Amino acid sequence: MKQIYDPIHKFITITPLMTQIIDTYEFQRLRDLKQLGATYLVFPSASHSRFEHSVGVSHLAGVMMNELYLKQPELNITNRLIELVRIGGLIHDIGHGPFSHLYDHYVKDEEEYEHEYRGLDIFKGMVKKYNLDLSKKEIEIICDIIDPPIHLQDNWLYQIVNNKINHIDVDKIDYILRDSYHIGLFHNDFSRILTMIKVLPYNNSLVLAWHEKIQHDIYLLFSCRYRLHKQIYNHHAVKAFEYLLIPILKKIKNTGIEFINFTDSVIMNNLQNIPELENVFQRKLPILIKEKININKLRPKIELEKINNDKFILDYVTISLAGNCSEPLSEVYYFNNDSIDIFTLNSSENSLIIPTNHSETIIRLYSKNVEDIDEGKEYWKSLSE
Repeated sequence: MKQIYDPIHKFITITPLMTQIIDTYEFQRLRDLKQLGATYLVFPSASHSRFEHSVGVSHLAGVMMNELYLKQPELNITNRLIELVRIGGLIHDIGHGPFSHLYDHYVKDEEEYEHEYRGLDIFKGMVKKYNLDLSKKEIEIICDIIDPPIHLQDNWLYQIVNNKINHIDVDKIDYILRDSYHIGLFHNDFSRILTMIKVLPYNNSLVLAWHEKIQHDIYLLFSCRYRLHKQIYNHHAVKAFEYLLIPILKKIKNTGIEFINFTDSVIMNNLQNIPELENVFQRKLPILIKEKININKLRPKIELEKINNDKFILDYVTISLAGNCSEPLSEVYYFNNDSIDIFTLNSSENSLIIPTNHSETIIRLYSKNVEDIDEGKEYWKSLSE
């Protein structure tokens, strides 16, 4: 066994098989993919990578699995199963392209996989290339842990790394803790979410459930995620930098570069002799003219058509408590000491300050040139009428 020191989780134990995976080109590549993409261009300390996040997710997956192993021997959890779940956490982001989600959202070809499926292909190739000691069944389990198919989404084992039901998983917990730490934001202690947990029956399935005492901890997890998306990931200057980077990524991709070699430093080292990089280095950003917030339950007045022409960029981004889950708090399974049955809670009935709306859309208009700002203001008025 080896240990890796991490500023968030302290000493993390790594098994020999995990060490073999980490010591590959495909995994080491994650050191050159910043966890928060272009965010570091606005928040300088946000320069941590997918590498340490992936190690952290693997660690938290082990913490949760060990908790269930000790509490519920009837689950028949083995050390090998714990290792498989940890490997799932370790390689869950191995398919990411440069600048975080920017590659998937704007650069990849239509027929190209999203990062989860792309990562599964890379992992299967690694098993053969490095002769990893994994059976066909174990490879299938790891792949399903990373991207659970519909028929497994109600199975507790496939809710630890990527919980499709309510989005409470170790991936989210690690990136919220890690991103907050590196940016310098205060973050809460979410350790009880990892330990006050059980596997219990619900609708003919065995699912992850949390003790009702920690419902506020769970709300804080979602609210911290919202704050990061609102104030950091989708900061107007971060989005402006992204619009400078998108054509550069496309230009490099069109050179025929192999995906596995396409990383952040390939773009930023200027060896490609791309003149557009000067705007990034000199911070010649699109200028924010106006922005508007719309609650998604209401129809926005502005027609949400993204525009990126010679003069203006009309951008919108939807922010929610938990990805594409419309009301995640109502999908959390709880238990208490008085009953063996699990239940859900209506959060707004348990607290008057927990919101009933769970998502919003930020609509922004940028001008690419100073001389077009006044015209942009008139354009915004015409959109808002």
